[in-house]
Amino acid sequence: MKMNFRGVLTVALVSSLALVGTVSAQLKGVAEVSITAPVTKVVGKEVVTTFKLQNMSKQSIAGLRIEEYWYDKAGNPAPGAIRVFNQPVAPGKIVSLELKTPRTPNMEKNNYVFSHANGKVLAKVVAKIE
Repeated sequence: MKMNFRGVLTVALVSSLALVGTVSAQLKGVAEVSITAPVTKVVGKEVVTTFKLQNMSKQSIAGLRIEEYWYDKAGNPAPGAIRVFNQPVAPGKIVSLELKTPRTPNMEKNNYVFSHANGKVLAKVVAKIE
């Protein structure tokens, strides 16, 4: 099936108009998310942390970033993990997260830092996300 330039342009215009209403504005400032309690397990030579996250803000979160920091018994930093979302997380969207960190024998405790491209993130731990 051959299409002329006008036909291709029409299809492109209709497609772009269909997307306009589906993408919400990106949040600037403080974003609110709910997370389930992180579950951390040793899998082979890695420490794997998993949890679910839901965007509770009224706008999309662009550049959502989760950083996991590990520390030894003395409080010295150990290797950690970073997860960055390349696509905006829409309002109400639920995502599953998995953070993988190389295992070291002195790992004792961890901490999480949430941020996004346009501000801070307030993360609230909840019992369940559906």
